[in-house]
Amino acid sequence: MVRDASGGVLPGATVTVTHEGQGFSLSTVTREDGTVIITPVRTGAYTVRVEFPGFRNTERRGIGVSIQQSAVVDFALDPGNLTED
Repeated sequence: MVRDASGGVLPGATVTVTHEGQGFSLSTVTREDGTVIITPVRTGAYTVRVEFPGFRNTERRGIGVSIQQSAVVDFALDPGNLTED
């Protein structure tokens, strides 16, 4: 789930998952409730990056996904400049 620092959901945030071993990426946007489902994905470790205008881009590395497993990763974005990476 993607939220702002005060706990409000952020629909329309761009979420990109990148397979760390193979380098391929998948992107989508969060739904009205701030959640996103990206499927299917290969097993392995992923970097998850979240971007939303007016907030700092946030990234987490080493998110593991195994066969028949779901990974839940929550983000709380801090306010920032529009041009920040």
